[in-house]
Amino acid sequence: MLSLPQFPQRIRIVAGLSGLLLLVAFVLPRGGTSGIARLPLAPPGEFIALWTMMLSGAVVLTAAVLPVPGLFRACISFASLPAWAVVGNLPLALPLRLSVGCVAALVCATLIVRTHVSWAQLPRYLGLGSIALLAALYLLPWHGDPPLRQIVHMLTATQDPAARFIAIYLLLPVPVALLSLLVQLGSDLSALGETLAWLIFLWAPGALLIQSFDGGQVAASLATFATLVCASYGLSEPLRSLSLRYPS
Repeated sequence: MLSLPQFPQRIRIVAGLSGLLLLVAFVLPRGGTSGIARLPLAPPGEFIALWTMMLSGAVVLTAAVLPVPGLFRACISFASLPAWAVVGNLPLALPLRLSVGCVAALVCATLIVRTHVSWAQLPRYLGLGSIALLAALYLLPWHGDPPLRQIVHMLTATQDPAARFIAIYLLLPVPVALLSLLVQLGSDLSALGETLAWLIFLWAPGALLIQSFDGGQVAASLATFATLVCASYGLSEPLRSLSLRYPS
């Protein structure tokens, strides 16, 4: 019978695949020209995005292939997270982008660890804290009105179906967060943790693929997916080790 690799091997495989996806996102054509050809002539913003994707992909893939210590590989994987902050055309300021990425990675990492060590208390406490941080992203006034109020305004824009669609999409993490709360509170649902983490992984690139008419957004969605998966599984490595060492 086929069986899944052990957890440390899975983290290494995920890191390797994430590095490959970042390199694919780098070479994908934008406006009919591949990233390799655009790099020397790209404007500063696009140059930084292309260079970040290429460097992050190469470093993450190298760390996954070489026999480096697991903690070092975990640090490299999590360090790739800021790469998604420079790609795509999401209307978010850089501090908010980084905050969203860090909170999403923490939520997903705690869900992954909760699946594998459901008896440990550390991932539960960190998971509850990460869900509170996720709620803060909706409720804090980052730029003027809180995002939740802006989403309500978009939902009530009867003359703008596109705004209502985007508002509904922005609210999709809410039921996932509520299910994550149940996973963190009760042991019976802990097996759903990793599945919920993958729903979060797929939500972020989906937000960019809504604008798939722009070829650059396809590459950005791949980079977003790869960095979030890599960072979350990288963070889960030391978190799982600490949970096994200090289960209570």
